[in-house]
Amino acid sequence: MARRFWSEAGVADRIELRLGDAAQTMDDLLSAHGEGAFDMILIDADKPSYPVYYDKAFRLVRPGGIIVLDDTLIRGRVVSGPLAGDPPYYVESFNAVAPLNARLHAASDIEMVLLPWRDGLTIVQKRAKPL
Repeated sequence: MARRFWSEAGVADRIELRLGDAAQTMDDLLSAHGEGAFDMILIDADKPSYPVYYDKAFRLVRPGGIIVLDDTLIRGRVVSGPLAGDPPYYVESFNAVAPLNARLHAASDIEMVLLPWRDGLTIVQKRAKPL
């Protein structure tokens, strides 16, 4: 389905689809292209691995580049914490994403905003020069 939409949008020739383990794919991209090779990276995958994906994305994105992380509010659990009866995945997600959000908030090498739109969208810009 994605290929069809890429084709309809006229961008299919500029998109390389890679299916597989995201962390390994990012390592492959680092090996093939080096650090700072990308303008933007979207992270929308298994939430417990977000800290790993973010660290790799930070290396892959150029200074001034953007990293977008989807679902960073985890249905409000980053504020409330896990609730009784939550499925284990929510707890695992909270345990990874809440500390990552705090880490991003405190980081001096980025600008970031967490938008409370839907399930949370965090937009990070890697600073061209750290403070």
